[in-house]
Amino acid sequence: MTHRRRLSLILGIIAFYLLLSLLWQDIYFADESMYLQAGVRFRLAMFVNELSFAPLYSMWYHALQTICPEPTVRYFLSWALLVIATASVPVIFGLEYSVLFASVLLALPYFSIWPYVSLFACIPLLAFAGFSLKRELTLSTVSMIACMACFLVAFSRPEFAYGVFAGACACIVFALVERTRAALAAVAVALALSAAMSYPLKHSSSARSGIAFVQHFNLRAQQRHELPDADPNTSLYAYRAFGIDVQSNGSENQVTAMDFYRANRRLFARHLFRNLIDPRTLLLLGVLLGALAWAWRTQRGSAFRPPIVFLALCSLPIFAAYIVVYPNMHYLTIIFPPLLIVGLEAWNPMAGLHLAPWKIVGCSVFMMLAFAAAKCMRSHKFPRPRPNLAMIRCMRSLDIVRPSPGATVLDPLVVPDTYFKLNKVITPAYLMPSWGQYSQYVQANRPDWILVPDSLSQQYGVTTDQITDLLATEKYTRYACPAEATLNIFVAHR
Repeated sequence: MTHRRRLSLILGIIAFYLLLSLLWQDIYFADESMYLQAGVRFRLAMFVNELSFAPLYSMWYHALQTICPEPTVRYFLSWALLVIATASVPVIFGLEYSVLFASVLLALPYFSIWPYVSLFACIPLLAFAGFSLKRELTLSTVSMIACMACFLVAFSRPEFAYGVFAGACACIVFALVERTRAALAAVAVALALSAAMSYPLKHSSSARSGIAFVQHFNLRAQQRHELPDADPNTSLYAYRAFGIDVQSNGSENQVTAMDFYRANRRLFARHLFRNLIDPRTLLLLGVLLGALAWAWRTQRGSAFRPPIVFLALCSLPIFAAYIVVYPNMHYLTIIFPPLLIVGLEAWNPMAGLHLAPWKIVGCSVFMMLAFAAAKCMRSHKFPRPRPNLAMIRCMRSLDIVRPSPGATVLDPLVVPDTYFKLNKVITPAYLMPSWGQYSQYVQANRPDWILVPDSLSQQYGVTTDQITDLLATEKYTRYACPAEATLNIFVAHR
């Protein structure tokens, strides 16, 4: 098959997937919207002192802002471009299995795993993996390339900063074996990258590692039925278990993962062990160890040692995140496409089958349709409702009807203010974990807007009538949103 025909098939199947995604793709708040908002406030200094805010990904959103000022459209445009780039990288390198690669990715629910910063981080790893497949590289050189890849990815996924040092160590070891000038040059580049990465690591806050640790320690406790009712994302269970007092000084956003290690090493080790024996961790570990064994113990595998070493080194930060935090799918999102393309090229699954490309694409299209149908059937509506997008549109419409620049908003959803036309000062409802605290806050502060999603009554264990009565007593007017938004907005009388 010619290169042009491969590219045409891949772009055609991507276009079909993107059209189909209109049936189910919604906006996600939390991390992904935070990066969108960071793009609005982007500055170059973020590369030095704000690694946790993914400065390279924030710069991506900042660049898109110049051609797409509307934030909701920019959100979907970014995702569509990342889908196109991820599925198309192998065909750029002329890899034989690029059509099968794109078909598999699009047939799986891979591109629906968020936050999409993992897709952004995957693209350079996929490009470097493609390069290692097309070039004859020494192990010291491929270790240096892994060091470069981790350096680049660290500015969108900070955990990869430590992969830079792992790549430099591997480069030194292989250079001692090879003893060539090229190996010495590779070591010099790897050491320079390590020195460069040490500066932003030193000057960036690692508090987000503590937040991630808390949320997933709570999630493990919930899985063991030790946290039956509370929300793992907002519960203080982890702080209490480790004996860390954050309620007296409100310092929960300053505690790092290392602080938990220092507070209770035995409990910390127990959490690590649970993550280590998780089937998802063991599966990824088994795949990579099996690939390394195949590369060193078989004649055919020896030709694939450089790309497999590259994958192993780039997987180390993911293993660290799996073990310290939790084996989340969005970590696997980063390394799965490079693993897939190297696996397809090494395994050569189509040898002797002579399967026509259109049959591969047809199977992928069938799987896409099945996935879209399952999404719609789960919600019992066609097309599937997109509540978050409906929420934003409802709040926008209220801004138009009753302009309120600088309004204070009590918001349990933590909708980033970048989606608003007018500036808002947002107070998250999770800062008030009980119904009593929520009521006191409303009575004492009287925010201009109060967002009441359908889930709020369940969160506080009260009825919808109790919430409505409280706000009516405080002289709030209900602004009803469409049913799809699952939200009501109460506006204060001034």
